Amino acid sequence: MTKAYVIRHAEVVVEPDLPSYQWDLSPEAETSIRWISRGIEGTTASRIYHSPEKKAYKTAKFISDIFGIPTETSLDLREVERTFHFLPDDTFNLLITEYLEGKGSGAFEDYKIAQNRVTKCFSNIASKNHGRDVILVSHGLILTILYSYLLRRQLNWIDWKNIRMPDLSIIDLDKNTIERGFFSARGKEISIQLHP
Repeated sequence: MTKAYVIRHAEVVVEPDLPSYQWDLSPEAETSIRWISRGIEGTTASRIYHSPEKKAYKTAKFISDIFGIPTETSLDLREVERTFHFLPDDTFNLLITEYLEGKGSGAFEDYKIAQNRVTKCFSNIASKNHGRDVILVSHGLILTILYSYLLRRQLNWIDWKNIRMPDLSIIDLDKNTIERGFFSARGKEISIQLHP
């Protein structure tokens, strides 16, 4: 069975004076990445595709070091672009809630544009690696948008918040089902729409 291992990057050190794409992983990140990597054992993947952002690259690099799989940057796996560097949690959460409800305030990249780029990216990587597993390392908000498309339902702030750092979802590309993580019920596969 061909699998897509979709990973949200590990824990970060928040540095309010820097844009979030420059934030680094926390000292605890290596331990949690090693833990989550157990779900990837036995993969046939020949490459780890990752966002160009530092936290995603470093998460991918740790996984690469564990399994000996080379990494490749994919610009379209980057997080949803934003017009601000840092906001207090309550303000940030409100903006995320509104954005995922389609009430974009201009603080983020247009939802449809973000969804189009990440779904095309996912489909292209799966097609390019036909018959082989794929590993992708990305970010919480763009993955929420991707899974909204795959599940054919609008995911919300609670769904976004429930994706841990790091977290792993496994998609069975042959059966078009999510078999683990993110939005699947424990032990129950969920059908998805794979190709745009």
